[in-house]
Amino acid sequence: MESLKRFSEFLYKKTSWKVMTIAVVIFFLFSATVFPLASHIQKTQTGTADMPDTLILASSEDYYGLAESYGETGRSAYIGLRFTFDLAWPAVYGFALTALLSFLLKEAKRGWVRALNLLPLAGVLFDLTENIMAAIYMARYPSSTDWVIMHLPYITLFKWLVLGFALIVILALLGKRGIIWLSNRSNKK
Repeated sequence: MESLKRFSEFLYKKTSWKVMTIAVVIFFLFSATVFPLASHIQKTQTGTADMPDTLILASSEDYYGLAESYGETGRSAYIGLRFTFDLAWPAVYGFALTALLSFLLKEAKRGWVRALNLLPLAGVLFDLTENIMAAIYMARYPSSTDWVIMHLPYITLFKWLVLGFALIVILALLGKRGIIWLSNRSNKK
């Protein structure tokens, strides 16, 4: 636990306005260029935009049906994307969200509040775990991988819950700063 606190404080020390801006610019550039390209490759190679990492609390039939619909070529393409695009994407959004939270929470005093800058990294870990598990079940299909399918929906759910909470915290902090800015601006008039 102490090492997580030290890492959180390290992120606060290294995050500046410049680092946060670079992280957000990289996020938007990646989202505008690489993300659509990866989505296009996914859809053309698998025949669908559906992916295991967007299925929240899906059944084993849903997962096996998706693997079947991909076909062998689609499953290979899906696995390839997990170990190329889906290694880069979590790094990009993790950097942006962590930098934003570290920048916005710099003034926080309470230890547990300051630790919120680690939320995106937990989401990244869930995402990478999810990618590995999805690649295993796609690679082994049609062989049974019930042990993966049994855990995959929960890993996906935890990923989205953690990242969703991080986004809510960011939006709340931005909203608070916006209200303070508007209040200060109106007081100057």
